[in-house]
Amino acid sequence: MKRILILVLLSLQTYFSFGQGNGWEWQNPLPQGNTMNDIHVFDNQHAIAVGEKGTVLKTEDGGQHWSITNSGTLRLLLSVCFINNQTGWAVGGYSATSPAPGSDGIILKTTDGGNSWQANPVGFTRNLRSVCFPSAQTGYICGDSGTILKTTDQGVSWQAQSSGIDKSIYSITFLDDLNGWAVGGQQTSGNGVILKTNDGGATWQSQTLNSAPYFLNAVQFVNSQNGWLVGGYGELFRTTDSGNTWVALQGSPARFYSIHFLNAAIGWGSGDSGKVYKTMNGGVSWQIQTQAGEWQDRILAIHFADGQTGFAVGEGGTTIKSVNGGAQWETQSSGSKEFMTDVHFSTPQKGWAVDVAGFLWKTVNGGNQWDRQLISNRSLSSIYFIDTLKGWTVGQGGKILTTNDGGSTWQSQSCGCSLDFVDARFVNNQKGWILARTPGFSTLIYATNNGGNSWTPLDFNPDLFPTAFFLLTAQVGWVVGQYGQIRKTMDGGLTWQTQSSGSVSHLSNVTFGDEQRGWISSASGVLKTTDGGNSWQLDGSITSLNKMFFINPQIGWTFGRFDNTDYGFYKTIDGGDSWHPQNFPKANVWAYTFVDSVNGWTVGGNGNILHTSTGGVTPIHKTLVSSPTFSIYPNPAEDYIQLATNHPILSTSITDALGRTVDICQGEPVDARLSISHLTPGLYTIRICTTEGTAVQRVVKK
Repeated sequence: MKRILILVLLSLQTYFSFGQGNGWEWQNPLPQGNTMNDIHVFDNQHAIAVGEKGTVLKTEDGGQHWSITNSGTLRLLLSVCFINNQTGWAVGGYSATSPAPGSDGIILKTTDGGNSWQANPVGFTRNLRSVCFPSAQTGYICGDSGTILKTTDQGVSWQAQSSGIDKSIYSITFLDDLNGWAVGGQQTSGNGVILKTNDGGATWQSQTLNSAPYFLNAVQFVNSQNGWLVGGYGELFRTTDSGNTWVALQGSPARFYSIHFLNAAIGWGSGDSGKVYKTMNGGVSWQIQTQAGEWQDRILAIHFADGQTGFAVGEGGTTIKSVNGGAQWETQSSGSKEFMTDVHFSTPQKGWAVDVAGFLWKTVNGGNQWDRQLISNRSLSSIYFIDTLKGWTVGQGGKILTTNDGGSTWQSQSCGCSLDFVDARFVNNQKGWILARTPGFSTLIYATNNGGNSWTPLDFNPDLFPTAFFLLTAQVGWVVGQYGQIRKTMDGGLTWQTQSSGSVSHLSNVTFGDEQRGWISSASGVLKTTDGGNSWQLDGSITSLNKMFFINPQIGWTFGRFDNTDYGFYKTIDGGDSWHPQNFPKANVWAYTFVDSVNGWTVGGNGNILHTSTGGVTPIHKTLVSSPTFSIYPNPAEDYIQLATNHPILSTSITDALGRTVDICQGEPVDARLSISHLTPGLYTIRICTTEGTAVQRVVKK
């Protein structure tokens, strides 16, 4: 079997700090997996990138270390610009639930080098796409529906300018406070738009482009005469007369998403499949710089500090760097990007995950390090363990595998069919169910009473199209399906009782905390029962749900939308009577699991693995900061620290300087005292979860 060891804490070249500010930490890929849309490079040591879900990445040592700073938003950030190493802006606006033009814009400003960000009141209900500051006081922003904004007071206030068009403007650039260009268009029809101003945006004049594409998404000028345009489908154009005429550059070898020129001759372009190109003659000809297959994701932004040092970022968190003018590029990100389909932990330290490439991911230290092992020639879709040794995984083509040694070795089992299995659950080493999908997209459930040596399809009478099941004990289980259908068994699936959900919606998931209290995800909201399913009540405030997960009758999580807000995690501590939003850094969640009230993991597309050691309780828009109601003394300390807070403590965790969780305490520590005598000397972060929220403090262990 092929084994790949993924070290997510410290590689020979690069390590990362991550996850600050939202209760969730990235474990794969690193430093994170959100798409990055733009990057500003200050010099050969300092750079800041922005992207999906409000992600801001920062390096201060040439990419050897990257940190995720708290932007205070989950909105999509599209552009970033700095006037010096401290003061800068980021703009965007799309949200997970509003992915179309017309979304409200967002403007963020930092005055401390990107460590913290403040949202500027926008007052404009348009998505914002590009920001440019030609001087310390004067800046410009462009966006959808012809939006152009201008500030002359370093972003304290913004005034709308008349662009004369109603199409989206994707990029804006200025040589000085007066002379600038903006480009855009409509993605489905018409010609691209080029606007020029000589009076600081008071008036804008259209410039023409022969055979213009539908829209233009990037513009750059290096002086008053020489500039370039990138079309929405990668076309490249150049002007040498201030934009009065534009010439298509036929020598561009690929679709470009971003360009960066140092002068009229030297420039770089980025494109599909991780490709980066360089020109030495103003774009007449290009040479590829990255090797085929080196990176597979699109490179969306590229920026050079000088003729040697440059960074590029793109899809899936891809970050690369060159120190020799692009002759060679090295990755600044790490980790597999196969689609992750399921995750299961038996303890806070020991867990497993599977992906579509047939790999098993295994950790024995809470996900700080993953051992990746190829165990199947088919995609795997579900994994379940009853303890730290015995488990099963299932997948496409009738694939069933079992292990008796914690996943080191696997043995095949067969149900006598080649259906695609999508879910598995066992209650002991003998009894389990698996959900199978037929070629016609109907479903079946197979049951075993001998640990998987033989399987029998369950017989539902009347017929049922099952979409999910929950096996509580060897005898008691529920199955849900389309049109609000529910079946319950009290004899291990031999006979079935029909229960009424009171709904005709598609039921997508079912879970129970005990024999009386259970919950169902539906297209209409959350269904809850307190009498074993005899009656169900609907909470329609949370919709578009997938899996629900409860660790006991009171504490559980779901992923969906609350009152039509953004997709995200919601937690209940009262059995589903109320749900509280959590600040989750990415909406792409395929599966998740919790082992207790604080430790949980999510997996999904792009190889995403995230971990929370706080139960993910941070409310949306509430920053993780050192709260005045939370103090530590003594500090520095040697044997113990005393915690002082005005609210009951739900959990406490300690992480070291590399982001590793080294200690967890559930509930209120005895006498609010936490022992640190077992820790090695160094800097640690103490994170407490209270009924008010979550806060962090740093402590020095002597």
